[in-house]
Amino acid sequence: MKTDYTVAQAALLVDIPESSIRGWIQRSAFEFGQRTASGRIRFSERDVRCLALMQALVAHGMPPNAAAKKAPVIVDRARDHALVAVVSLDPLRSPLLIPSDTLDLTGHAVVTIALGPLWAAIAERKKQMGN
Repeated sequence: MKTDYTVAQAALLVDIPESSIRGWIQRSAFEFGQRTASGRIRFSERDVRCLALMQALVAHGMPPNAAAKKAPVIVDRARDHALVAVVSLDPLRSPLLIPSDTLDLTGHAVVTIALGPLWAAIAERKKQMGN
């Protein structure tokens, strides 16, 4: 299984324009991904999940820098569990992870994101890419 993705491959897996990721890199919007000796960025599976979640948070109105700080925390805590991330736009509030089938907080949270479908979409795109 491939665990080292280029910016272009990560963009395909996350289904966002490569230019968005490159823009985030140029603005130092996130601290995940590793630079190779030649200066190229490579993303791990975890990093790809962080990008997917970051994109979802940005789509819900969170600034990229704030989304980049919350995404790794959520990804690391959630691992492979079918959870829902409940995220406040308030930078002082930590994200809350709850089982996807427990309770409905959609009326009480700023952003709720089902992580299972995000992870499944990445896995499906990996299959299509032959990884």
